[in-house]
Amino acid sequence: MGRDNYDNEDKFLLSAVCESDRRAFDCIFRRYYVDIVMFCGRFLGRREDCEDIAQTVFLTLWEKRAIMPEVLNLKSWLLRSVQNACLNKLHHQAIVQRYSSEYFSMLPYLIDDNNTSRPLFYSDLVRLISFAEATLGKNEFETWYMSHHQGMKYTEIAIALGISVRTVEDRIARTKNHFRKILNRYWLIVLLFLFLN
Repeated sequence: MGRDNYDNEDKFLLSAVCESDRRAFDCIFRRYYVDIVMFCGRFLGRREDCEDIAQTVFLTLWEKRAIMPEVLNLKSWLLRSVQNACLNKLHHQAIVQRYSSEYFSMLPYLIDDNNTSRPLFYSDLVRLISFAEATLGKNEFETWYMSHHQGMKYTEIAIALGISVRTVEDRIARTKNHFRKILNRYWLIVLLFLFLN
């Protein structure tokens, strides 16, 4: 089946879903479920998490079917919804980590200026960077994740998020300033670790 036929069939199925047609919804689910789970795998490591997000996105499609006629491309809507859900989950996980007992017990020891004899180990650096990431705002985290963890170029990020390249640059600059404030005395090491890899 050609791409145009698929797009036309998607429009027909989506239109039927808007009219609460469960069979049309089942067709969309069967057509895209595996693709969505695999797409989630680009962001998340655990298959269970990927399946949870895929099911949540399809549930959202059904629950918001009344406003779905505004959607022009079903596949794009699904992928964008999944990407947002994955990034939200990653951001949530980072926040949860931030409040773990490990962080509370480790951070005072790492930033104690009187303790100059202790070297900064790689694992310490990774934890500090994770803490810094966890305290980023949602927009900065999303842009930073796509840039640093996915290796996307600024132009690719701008297209994916529907923003200008200048906005991407501003978000990355704010992220670097955020890291600099949190990791002040380790900033040069972090700079080498993060931005020159």
